[in-house]
Amino acid sequence: MTSKRELFIWKKHHDLLLLKEVLLEEPFKHNNGSKEKGALWSKIADALTQHGMKVTQRSVREKFDKLYSDFKEREREEKQASGIDIEYDDNHKALTEIHERVLELEEERQDKETQEKATAAEMRKKATERLSVTKRRSKDDATVSDEPEEEVSPKRRRSQTSMVDMMKESVTMKQKYQEEQGQIRSRELDLRAAELQQQQQFQSMLIQQQQQFQQQQQAMTMAMFNTLNELLKNMKN
Repeated sequence: MTSKRELFIWKKHHDLLLLKEVLLEEPFKHNNGSKEKGALWSKIADALTQHGMKVTQRSVREKFDKLYSDFKEREREEKQASGIDIEYDDNHKALTEIHERVLELEEERQDKETQEKATAAEMRKKATERLSVTKRRSKDDATVSDEPEEEVSPKRRRSQTSMVDMMKESVTMKQKYQEEQGQIRSRELDLRAAELQQQQQFQSMLIQQQQQFQQQQQAMTMAMFNTLNELLKNMKN
């Protein structure tokens, strides 16, 4: 025997718990049928089950739609029945906050759509202007290409020839200057090499003289030493 599903009976405090969760999660900020909105309704249902409420995603969504629809209907009736004092409970206050938030989001959505339309219109305008400029340039280029080439006058031809000659002369002078500088540099290197050779020869001569002097000193020292030895021998004899 199949067990029947237990019917959950909504009480006023259950409605308030639902409205508080809706205020917290704001499922109405997403489009109908979107995954994000469905996920938030599932989250609300899970939160309510923690309070012992046997609800589903569908049941909480349908219950809220009914509460919100009744609220808007009462709001219209109260606007028509002016001068009547009405005492509002917590459920009505929660629905009022939800309604204000829905209107706020709707206004933001409309502003965004208006801005996007204005941006798109501006982009289309700029694209049209660029296309117009491109076409105008293409037309101007075609007009210029169709015009006959301007005949070069003899005076202008002479001027162009003179400029070419001046450039050639400038290049020639530059090459000549570089050659002269190279020759000067070569002579400087030759002189430097000659000076180095003279210095080396002078140093070699000094070294030879120093060696000769040392040899002479050594010879004189040996001679004096031999003389002293002879004197000592004679004195002993």
